Amino acid sequence: MTSCQVTFEVKGSSAAGEVFAICGSCSALGNWNPQAAVVLQPGDVTLEKTWKATVELPRGVPVQYRYFKGYFLEPRTIDGPCEVIVHTWETHLQPRSITPLENEITVDDGHFGICNLHCFTGADCDELIGHLCLNRNREPLIAYETSGFLSVLFHRLRDPKTREDGIETVDAGWLTCQTEIRLRLHYSEKPPVLISKKKFKTSRFRVKLTLEGLEKDDDEEGQEKTSPTVPQKMANTVEFSLISDDDYKCRHSQPDCGYALQPDRWIEYTIQTMEPDNLELIFDFFEEDLGEKVVQDDVLPGHVGSACLLSSTIAELGKSAGILTLAIMSRNPRKTIGKVRVDYIIIKPIQGYTCDMQASYAKYWKPRTTLDVGHRGAGNSTTTAKLAKVQENTIASLKSAASHGAAYVEFDVHLSKDHVPIVYHDLTCCMAMKKKLDTEPLELFEIAVKELTFDQLQLLKLAHVTALKVKDHNASFKEEENSACETQPFPSLQRVLESVSKDVGFNIEIKWISQQRDGQWDGNLSTYFDMNLFLDIILKTVLMNAGGRRIVFSSFHADICTMIRHKQNKYPVLFLTQGESKLYPELMDLRSRTTPIAINFAQFENLLGINVHSEDLLRNPAFIKRAISKGLVIFSWGDDANDPDNRKKLREYGVHGLIYDRIYDSNPEQPNIFQVEQLERLKKELPELKSCVCPSVSHFKSIAPCKCHHSYLEEKAVDNLKSVQMQKD
Repeated sequence: MTSCQVTFEVKGSSAAGEVFAICGSCSALGNWNPQAAVVLQPGDVTLEKTWKATVELPRGVPVQYRYFKGYFLEPRTIDGPCEVIVHTWETHLQPRSITPLENEITVDDGHFGICNLHCFTGADCDELIGHLCLNRNREPLIAYETSGFLSVLFHRLRDPKTREDGIETVDAGWLTCQTEIRLRLHYSEKPPVLISKKKFKTSRFRVKLTLEGLEKDDDEEGQEKTSPTVPQKMANTVEFSLISDDDYKCRHSQPDCGYALQPDRWIEYTIQTMEPDNLELIFDFFEEDLGEKVVQDDVLPGHVGSACLLSSTIAELGKSAGILTLAIMSRNPRKTIGKVRVDYIIIKPIQGYTCDMQASYAKYWKPRTTLDVGHRGAGNSTTTAKLAKVQENTIASLKSAASHGAAYVEFDVHLSKDHVPIVYHDLTCCMAMKKKLDTEPLELFEIAVKELTFDQLQLLKLAHVTALKVKDHNASFKEEENSACETQPFPSLQRVLESVSKDVGFNIEIKWISQQRDGQWDGNLSTYFDMNLFLDIILKTVLMNAGGRRIVFSSFHADICTMIRHKQNKYPVLFLTQGESKLYPELMDLRSRTTPIAINFAQFENLLGINVHSEDLLRNPAFIKRAISKGLVIFSWGDDANDPDNRKKLREYGVHGLIYDRIYDSNPEQPNIFQVEQLERLKKELPELKSCVCPSVSHFKSIAPCKCHHSYLEEKAVDNLKSVQMQKD
């Protein structure tokens, strides 16, 4: 096959040491692997640099590609490859594309991150609008109205050269080889700073963090950097963030005396580094009089003392998350005057899996009417007023909801003792002690699911923990011995991915232990799996087995949401919150207590959106408008959503997804919205289907006559068409 010399050009600005690169669908462009991407060289410097690279591509073969900017770091070993850190990358639903036909071609792609609208058909543009585009401060841009409510935000830009309208769609990168350390100071449980001196008992404190690397031999100070594309060492970076009910702020610098500690404020320091166990972090504390108004530019308050944290201390603990207590030392004389509680998490790249650049839906949501989501499949079968007919969180339950038009099914995932991802709601379950005599009453005891292997869970005769409150324990066990395999509890996540129709999306709630404000833990479990290991296993299972299925992750635990967002680049995340509720006890984590702070947390972490308890939204519908105005998708869950009148209200308010029980009570057996849209697209492409009234395209799976026509359709042609259309969803 003959080849063509293709020169790619793109304009964009970069930080010191940062370069542009191109990654695409052929081997010459790395087969979507950023580690094998082609680095662009800086060209003419005008208002913005033009970056260029010439690549040999096969003639006449379509190639898709994306640009990204980041750092190409020097290898860890002498003969090893460069390590690539993706800082920002293009995430348009449809990548850029070219089919080279001439010997030499120059492709001027305009500005980084901007796809010109003239390159797309009307349908493609509608799809592009589904991306939730924010500016550099993560603030929403121009509003787009659809279906009577504000549902999607997007941004049109002008390319100064072509003067064509364009859409900017870029996203922050994910963790590829670097480690992220999060340090937090907050009042969730108690004041984070305690100074023993009497003179500070009524004081308000400000805190400033300084990051330093531990001294080591540096043989490379004299090396010349002849080009920005020479492999670099990654500089440690720090971001300073404040989150509260009212707002959130992210900065790369801080005031001279840091930020004030406040009961309603969450202060977070984000550090990215290649040397997570070789950092020195100094907290400096300043005192301010509570009786005086605090202004940002006031004279610096007096320095109280300092606390030092060596990152090697965290590494030696071997935990992904925890709390450290550090001594605060006065400067002169040098003695301990108090202590500070520092909450931390360590986020590492997924082990054993490499994310690629082929597609990203992390910030994508297509404008549609409110989606029906089956709660635990066909519904709660254990604790709600009206129980579902099918055992919750089983394959049978998920299939039941799917057959009654659920666009998504929601279910819960955690791990067995032997690290198999399983689908089950509670962190604990009930087991029965063996009876010596049939006349003896059955004795139950509660056990954590994490203490049983997958094989043991499959053999378990299940009772819900509520059975402990019932006198007749025998009646609490369901007769499951002869039941079908699909109704058995504890199916593996992989089997669920393989067994349920690909046309139904999965809202996968990741379970994790949470602490209530009164100190009590979920399931009385104060310890759990290592968070990085736990998520790596679940995420790899989904990334390797989901195929073209729509996936949305969610969790009540804010740190789980943070980790999912930074460990992978493909699927979106919703932060689950109960808000202010009369039904559920308040949680310890400040970020989980109200819907407004959940909104700001989701913006701060660049999540797709939030999933809020229906009780809070029905009482405060303004929260829905507020979330949407910030560019967030909003789902709703809770028993109130089981009432048809409440669902009608929530739809009118503009929620994007409704999670509720017993979807079969509301809908007959019918295709979901994705199947209906797919059929409509097929009708446009295949004239013989225009009068088809079949409910879905499933009857075209094999070579068979359409139920509405007597002509045969070729399986390959239809499957190819479906494949193309799935890329647009």
